[in-house]
Amino acid sequence: MAQLYYICVILLSTHIGLVISGSYHEECFQNNTLYLEPSRIMRPSLLAECLDVTTVNVTYKDMIKNFIPLIKTLLASDIRLKNFPTKFLKLFSHLKVADLSRNEIKRLAKNLDSCSPNLKKLNLAENSITIPKRGFLTKSKSLEVLILSKNKLHKLNSQLFNALPFLKVLYLDGNFLITLKVHPFRKLHHLELLHLGSNQLKRIPISALKKVSKRVRVISKNNRIKF
Repeated sequence: MAQLYYICVILLSTHIGLVISGSYHEECFQNNTLYLEPSRIMRPSLLAECLDVTTVNVTYKDMIKNFIPLIKTLLASDIRLKNFPTKFLKLFSHLKVADLSRNEIKRLAKNLDSCSPNLKKLNLAENSITIPKRGFLTKSKSLEVLILSKNKLHKLNSQLFNALPFLKVLYLDGNFLITLKVHPFRKLHHLELLHLGSNQLKRIPISALKKVSKRVRVISKNNRIKF
C-alpha cells in the first residue's frame, strides 16, 4: 500500500463530506476511486485519483496518513464546520489550496504558518468570520489569495491584514461594509486585486490604495458610491 500514490480523498457521512484533490475542481467517480472497507480494498478500473474511506474504522488512521502528504488541494465546502480545522491541516505538509466555504467558521487560526506553511489560497466565503476589534486576522508568509465574501462583515480594524505581507488577491464582496479606510491594507504592497463589490460603501480611497500597491485593481460595483 505504501507504494501507491493517491491524489483525492473523500470522507462522507450523513452530515459531513470532505473532498481533497490534486486540482481545484478534481472530481471523484467510481472508476477512479479506491474504496477502503473494513474487510477489503476495492480498486478502481482507472488510475486511482480518489480515496473513499466512508466505512473506515480507527485502525486505518495510520494508513490514511501515508496517503495524504502529497495532497495539494483540500475541498471542504458546505460540511457544517464550526471551527477552523487547524490540527487537520497540519497533516497536509504540501497543501496549497483550501476551500472551506459555506461553513460556520467564526475564527481563523491565529498563525497559519504553524499549521499550513505552504498555503497559497484560502476560501472562507459564506462563513461567519468574526473580525477582532484590534490586531490581525491571521498570520501567513505564504498566503496570496484570501476570500472573505459574504461573511456579514461590518468593519475592518486598522491592523487586520498586517500579517499577510504577500497577499495578492483579497475578496471582501457581499458584506455590509459602510466605511473603508486605507489602514487595513497598508502592508499589502503586493496586492493586485481588491474586490469590494456588493457592500454599502459610499466612498473608496482608491488613490490611497494605489500608494500602497501601484498594481492594485479595485472592483467596486453594486455599492452606494456617488460620482
